[in-house]
Amino acid sequence: MRRTERGLRPALVALVAAALVPGVASAQGAPAAKGARKPVVLLYDDAEQLREKHSDTDADGRHDEFVHYEAGKPQRAEQDTNADGRIDVWVWFDASASPARQERDANGDGRADQWIEYAGGKPKLQRDDRNFDGKPDATLTYTNGEPSRQEEDANADGRPDRVTTYHAGGQPARVEQDANGDGRPELVAEFDAAGNKTSEVQDENGDGRPEARILYANGQRARTEEDADGNGEIDTVTEYARDVVVRKRADTDGNGSFDTESTYENGVERRQVRDPNQDGKPDGVIEFAADGEKVREQFDTRQRGRFDLVRVYENGRKAREEQDTTGDGKPDLVTRFDAGGRGKSEADTNGDGEPDTWVELRDGKRARQEEDRNHDEEVDAVYSYAADGEEITGQELDEDYDGRFETRVVYGGGEIRRKESDRRGRGRPDRVEIWGEGRLQRVDLDEDGDGRFELANFYDPQGRLEKQEQDENGDGKADAYVTLDPRTGKETRVLRDRDGDGRVDSWRTADPSGRPVRLEEDQDRDGTPDRVVLFEGGTPARFEEDRDGDGKPDVRGALDAEGRIASEERMRSGGGVDVRVAYENGQKVREERDTNGDGKPDVVTRLQGGQPVHQEQDANHDGRVDVRLAFEAGRRARQERDTNHDGRFDEVQTYDAAERPARDEMDANGDGRPDFVREYANGAPVREQEDKDGDGRFELVTRYEGGRPLSSEADRNADGRPDVVVEYEGGRRARQREDRDGDGRWEIVTTFAADGGSARVEEDGDGDGRAEMVSFLEGDAVVRTEKDRNGDGRPDVRVAFRDGKPFRTEQDDDYDGSFEKAVAAGQGGGQRQEVDENGDGRPDLWITLDAKGAVAKREKDTSGDGKPDEVAEFRNERPVLVRRDASGRGCADLEQRFDAAGALVESAEDKNGDCKFDLWSRVSDGRVLWQAQDTKGAGRPTVLTVFDASGTATAQETVANGARRPDTRLLLQPDGSVRVQCRDTDRNGSFDARVSIGAGGAATDAQVDTSGDGVADERQVFEGGVLARREIDTNANGRADVVQHYEGQAVARQCQDDDHDGTIDACFAGESPVPVTGSRDLRAPLGKLDCGSAHEFWRRF
Repeated sequence: MRRTERGLRPALVALVAAALVPGVASAQGAPAAKGARKPVVLLYDDAEQLREKHSDTDADGRHDEFVHYEAGKPQRAEQDTNADGRIDVWVWFDASASPARQERDANGDGRADQWIEYAGGKPKLQRDDRNFDGKPDATLTYTNGEPSRQEEDANADGRPDRVTTYHAGGQPARVEQDANGDGRPELVAEFDAAGNKTSEVQDENGDGRPEARILYANGQRARTEEDADGNGEIDTVTEYARDVVVRKRADTDGNGSFDTESTYENGVERRQVRDPNQDGKPDGVIEFAADGEKVREQFDTRQRGRFDLVRVYENGRKAREEQDTTGDGKPDLVTRFDAGGRGKSEADTNGDGEPDTWVELRDGKRARQEEDRNHDEEVDAVYSYAADGEEITGQELDEDYDGRFETRVVYGGGEIRRKESDRRGRGRPDRVEIWGEGRLQRVDLDEDGDGRFELANFYDPQGRLEKQEQDENGDGKADAYVTLDPRTGKETRVLRDRDGDGRVDSWRTADPSGRPVRLEEDQDRDGTPDRVVLFEGGTPARFEEDRDGDGKPDVRGALDAEGRIASEERMRSGGGVDVRVAYENGQKVREERDTNGDGKPDVVTRLQGGQPVHQEQDANHDGRVDVRLAFEAGRRARQERDTNHDGRFDEVQTYDAAERPARDEMDANGDGRPDFVREYANGAPVREQEDKDGDGRFELVTRYEGGRPLSSEADRNADGRPDVVVEYEGGRRARQREDRDGDGRWEIVTTFAADGGSARVEEDGDGDGRAEMVSFLEGDAVVRTEKDRNGDGRPDVRVAFRDGKPFRTEQDDDYDGSFEKAVAAGQGGGQRQEVDENGDGRPDLWITLDAKGAVAKREKDTSGDGKPDEVAEFRNERPVLVRRDASGRGCADLEQRFDAAGALVESAEDKNGDCKFDLWSRVSDGRVLWQAQDTKGAGRPTVLTVFDASGTATAQETVANGARRPDTRLLLQPDGSVRVQCRDTDRNGSFDARVSIGAGGAATDAQVDTSGDGVADERQVFEGGVLARREIDTNANGRADVVQHYEGQAVARQCQDDDHDGTIDACFAGESPVPVTGSRDLRAPLGKLDCGSAHEFWRRF
């Protein structure tokens, strides 16, 4: 197969040029200008017949049409019609090279949505998928290449809902539309051969009878006929001139004759004439302004042949109406309307020539009427009407003609509903009547004129008063409800809301004569009566109360003649009486309580003037009094208790005027003397005394302040002197002193923490008045002790504790005040020692020992700043790591690592003092194997050099700015010159270009690996440092199949192995073929790059 070079070689050159090694070789070139048409590409088969044609039809620099041939004839074609880079039209050809079939992708989804079939090169059938669901929904049939019929399925139900037939020449002739799919078109339109619409018939409801017909002339409406009521008869005809309405006739009553005719000017109705009885005389004429607003109406309402009702309009609203109600030809009722459409009429009803009745209209109907009944030119009656203008809804009357309406009546359904009267002339009603069912039902009265109704009377159907609601407290709400006997008028039942919460809480029942027989009260406001008073002869006699809300009485009592309580009994829930109370003149004088339900009182209280004076209690229910209380002015003054129930009172408590404790005395041992006394001030304790051994002396005295203990003193050996003193702060123990040997000196002094535990204990063992041992505690556990061995007042041994065990000891063996030695327990049984070698009081040597006692770490402070600046780590007593800070900057400037034998193997140094290593070295047997440097102060190496046994550099690797892996590797000659340069051009971590350097530093050849498999797919050969030849592997078989020869940095000749058999097939100079000269053999492989990989040291960063 042969390919033309037209368009092929430039593309190949551009492809090969893009693979040049940066910095080694380059090629000149520029992209095609925007809008430049790309050359047509013709491809031929082995028989030298056209196989493909590639064209750029829109001159955008890209091929967008591809035609495929067989035996020199087109078979199919592909097109990109919207320049998006994707094929969207496919065409197949028949044997005569004419189109046979075409498919199009209109929405760019990669699927065809239009299909066209051809016959003799002309379209025969076209199917479209307009909703892109993959199924055709429109079919267009052609006759002799012109449209003849189209069927469309807009709702995708599988049936055509719009059918169009065409005239010869392709213009539509008839359109039928059946949107609901019932088989009957709702719209039929017909067109002439020029495409103008001639008629249109509309049948929207699909009943087969058109509602509208539209006739056209020269494509414009000329006449419309409408059947608005659907009876099959035309009831409206509209005529047009140049598509503008000029006249309209209508049959408004459906009798088959036109009774209304309107004329138009410039499409606006100007005059309408109505003749409903069709007597030839108009019964109504309406005139309109040029803007379509109504200006005048005239009506013959009596059909007498002359107008008796005239309406005049201003700015589109009714302004005036005149009526001739007597038929004398002159208006006697004139109505004027305001801007809101409300009208007002004036009438002279008595014929005296003066108006005495005024009527306001709303929507043309009577809304309000005012009358002057006594003809004094003042309105004394006003009526309001419902929307129909006939039914009265309200009435206002000035019955005494004093100029004030004192009566107002509200109607409903033609009957009176409410009547209000202002009898006293205060400007507000003081009597309101409520009517219903044709009778008076209720009367509300404001008898004191305060604007609130105090009394509401209710009447039965016979008009007799039967109920009342009263506002007794004047708050505007009813609080008393009275039922009366309709025969006697006496109260038989009264309900009251005594607390004003809106709920009844008192019910009184009386006999027909009005005498009370029962009173019920709701005292806990739960809505249910809980107190009942029974009357005898109209006088209260007995009462019962339910105080626990269980619905059963739990208090019963008798009342005296005055209705006061004489006695009461309070019942226990399980039965029986637990409280009995006696009263005199309504005041309580004695109360007995049975608290345990044994039927005998165990609390008895005597009272005077309603206040208790004395009380006795049997607390253990043994029948004897064991608690006595005395009261003064109703308050407790003294209480005595027999706590052990031996018949003697052993506990006495007195109270101050505010009923607060004043003094407590207790006799626990029964010797008749108090052994505990507590004194109070304002209810708070101030002093306590305790006699714990019963000898009559108080051994422990505690003082209080603000209700909290201040100090306590205990005399345990009865020598009259305290031997334990406790001091308090904020109510908690703060300090305790103890004299354990009774010599009057304190041997133990304890200080307490905020949580109450011991914080510090001082011990004076030799009695010299100075503590030799001080212990410090946290949570009552010892954390540190200090001991003074030589008695100079300063500690010389300090021991720290952890979990109750000592873990660090410090000693001052020369008693100079400085602790020279410290030993601490380490992990796993090891130790850590601190030593002050220079005697400045601070440790400058730290040694860590393992469990076997061998040195594991040694740290030394040589600068005296308290921090180690030389650290050595050991393994098997040999150094493995050493760090030194010789400059004192706080960071290591030298790090050395050693092998198991203690020999140096690697080091890192900070040469410029920026606290970052910038020189790394690897050593073996005293010689340097490699060395890395940070030449840019980045904190990581940028150059790594490898040395041989003689110390000569053999290779060097470098990194570019910001990179972490090397992108250049140089292989060096013994004299230091570069012999090979390897590059990682795409920085993916592997070398993809290798350049060999000859004498003088010029490149001799280069290998390029663009695929990343380590094998060259291009070789560049240089002569005198200038690119002379490029050998390119385009099919990745490891051998060149394109060779380009350069002259002056431009391709002079290109040779190709088209069938990749290892032999050159053709050569070209420009676009012209030239003879093949020289060797044709291209079988030699391009070879591997052999650059190796980057040094493993880079992985550390």
